[in-house]
Amino acid sequence: ECNITAHQQHRWHADRFGSSETHYHRLKIMIYLDETRAERGCLRVLPGSHRDPYHTTLGPLISQTTTVAEEHFDMPGENLPAYAVEARSGDVLFFCHTLWHGVYHSFPERRFMALKYAERPTEPAHIESLDRYSRGVVFQPPKVLQQSTNPRLRRMVEGLSEIAPS
Repeated sequence: ECNITAHQQHRWHADRFGSSETHYHRLKIMIYLDETRAERGCLRVLPGSHRDPYHTTLGPLISQTTTVAEEHFDMPGENLPAYAVEARSGDVLFFCHTLWHGVYHSFPERRFMALKYAERPTEPAHIESLDRYSRGVVFQPPKVLQQSTNPRLRRMVEGLSEIAPS
């Protein structure tokens, strides 16, 4: 997906929230098309928040309300102690889907590409999670991958349509 944002902020969130989600490995890759700085739209992360118990402790933030950080942590969201990941155009950032992150003081039309990857589902909880967050995409892989002459690409999607929830 390619994103162009119009929001001044994207409050604290984890792309995948919940204790069960921390055990299923997924990776998000962000390719920055614009420069971002701490005072101008950079991604902020809460180091270690992709693991429990810290991950679930931050649960109240998932509501995304304007006052949730003040209500639970006695400070505005942008003041939570975090690491500011500044980026130049062309920089690439890898992080876990369960990592808590947010953007504050952004600018109009901040551009980036986001790529999302998940390990092959091996448990019912993995399948449920993929269905919940990626319904209609993961279990219907593109024919170009299913019919690829590259065996590695074919194996990546092999069997996904057979395990799709009904």
